[in-house]
Amino acid sequence: MPAIRITPTAPSLPTAPGQPAKPALAVLCLSGSLGGLELNSLKFARWIQERGWPLTFIGLPDTPLARLAAEWAVPCQLLAVRRGLFLPLAA
Repeated sequence: MPAIRITPTAPSLPTAPGQPAKPALAVLCLSGSLGGLELNSLKFARWIQERGWPLTFIGLPDTPLARLAAEWAVPCQLLAVRRGLFLPLAA
């Protein structure tokens, strides 16, 4: 059986000649609180970043997690999310 080669389809950053490109990664956490899940998401993002992977952390604005990402120097993109259906009520 021939070996299957997987080629990343995500955007990647240039690397040294002869080295494989590293795909750009994102970690998404849309929680407004700061607990175990949120801290582990941010710790994972920082761990990946420290190993040289291009990474963006995506979170909600004005949250403890967004402030902590800034303190830890993790690149952060803030995302405003509308919640609910916002549909007119049926008569």
